[in-house]
This record gives sequence, structure tokens and C-alpha cells, in this order.
Amino acid sequence: MAQTMAVNHKLCDRIIRAIGRDTDPLDVLNALADALGFQLSVIACPHRRAEAARMFTQNIPNILAHANALAADYAAAGAETPSVHKCH
Repeated sequence: MAQTMAVNHKLCDRIIRAIGRDTDPLDVLNALADALGFQLSVIACPHRRAEAARMFTQNIPNILAHANALAADYAAAGAETPSVHKCH
């Protein structure tokens, strides 16, 4: 498990560096959705593909909680949230 987390963190860092800071977050999310669809398509077994999609969708509340925590950290540090979007 620790090795998997290390691989995940390294891959995440590579993706974030590739995206850069000047890319619209909504464009990034759309591209990541396309990439997710592609990655799901390369899972040969339809049952495993469905399970992977189910696991991802079940993790969305955790993803949003993590995003909210990061945004709170930016605010607490007095840093500007790296976003081009205004809060409603």
C-alpha cells in the first residue's frame, strides 16, 4: 500500500507540473475526465472497469473535502487561491 501511495503522489506531482498554473481549472477537470475515460477503457474486463468507475465516484466526497481543506489552508496562510473563478 505504501508503495502504491508513493507512486500515486509521484504521478500526481507529474500531472500538476504538466498542467501548469495558468490553465483554467474547468479546462483541467474536463481534460482529466477525458483521461479518466481513456484509462477506464484500457481495463479489459467490463466488471473491473465498472468497479473502478464505482470506486472513483464513491471517492468524490473525499476529493471535495480535500479540495476544501486545501482552499482553507490557502486562506489561512493569506495566500491567494490559485483560481480564475470567483466565489458565488
